Amino acid sequence: MGKKLKTIKPIAPEDLQSGMYVAVTRVTVEYGPGFCSDTTMLPDGFKPKEVSYLPYPGGVPLKVIDVCVPFVLVELPNRRCQTIDLRRVEIARVSKRYGKSSFERLKRVKEDAGEVEAF
Repeated sequence: MGKKLKTIKPIAPEDLQSGMYVAVTRVTVEYGPGFCSDTTMLPDGFKPKEVSYLPYPGGVPLKVIDVCVPFVLVELPNRRCQTIDLRRVEIARVSKRYGKSSFERLKRVKEDAGEVEAF
């Protein structure tokens, strides 16, 4: 048989550890009515609408630096750090090999053509 197919693996917040590689698989945002940008000022009984979308570009690896659930401090391929709120995004673990090789290649892309976005 051929090579074993590598796939992403959903991961529970309590299983996140420093040094592992993850990718954002879904982002959820809340929208209120167009006249009200602050959802805390909505009329009683009004519920904001949740909209989920797939990140673009997808599959950008993020290296976990530290975890304090629901927040995760990650490093992007461009060496910048960012916090992720696990109440708003879904993440999955990617293989160490994919994470390392993507980090190296995306670092070069960033240096040549601009920033690399995770989501």
